[in-house]
Amino acid sequence: MNKPAPRRFSIPFPVLGKHWHLRPMLKKKYAKKHGKDSVAITRTDKRIVYLSPYGRDLETITHELVHCYRYEMCLDSMTEITVDDMEEFWAEFISKFGHEILDLAEELYNKLNP
Repeated sequence: MNKPAPRRFSIPFPVLGKHWHLRPMLKKKYAKKHGKDSVAITRTDKRIVYLSPYGRDLETITHELVHCYRYEMCLDSMTEITVDDMEEFWAEFISKFGHEILDLAEELYNKLNP
């Protein structure tokens, strides 16, 4: 009798009104799919953040959430920006979304590390 394939564990979370998923993976499976030198990767085309066992810390989760927010803000069209523009962007970004991202990162961290 064949065993059914194990169901993938995923934690849904919202980013600016869009549905995303955080998907922790086993070490070997993650390395095979994303490389052994990576600890986390954000696939914007799928709205999924993949985490290796080494990427389940608060700093890495926060880092990946910034990628999610940047994508949902449609900033791919920004191709030529000055240092002053970059400073203004990050000041505005942190003032508007900093607490939200940090709170969400902590919530996801706690779900991964009960």
